[in-house]
Amino acid sequence: METLIREAFLRFMAVILKGYNSFLLPITKAPTLVTTDVSSLFDIQGKLEEDFNFLFVFYDFFNHYCCIATLFC
Repeated sequence: METLIREAFLRFMAVILKGYNSFLLPITKAPTLVTTDVSSLFDIQGKLEEDFNFLFVFYDFFNHYCCIATLFC
């Protein structure tokens, strides 16, 4: 059962993140807190406009918790 859950999660993430690399923004300055912020490295608005509207909530949640996770790692 656990394997099926993991497989379903991986498939879900693959679908959600498909094409994300076309929205990556280049690093143009030396790394600082501002230049390494998610909004400076990824065109979130561009990705959201391309995807369905209901994914906005997911990306906001994903972005928020990824930022929090980096504080504790």
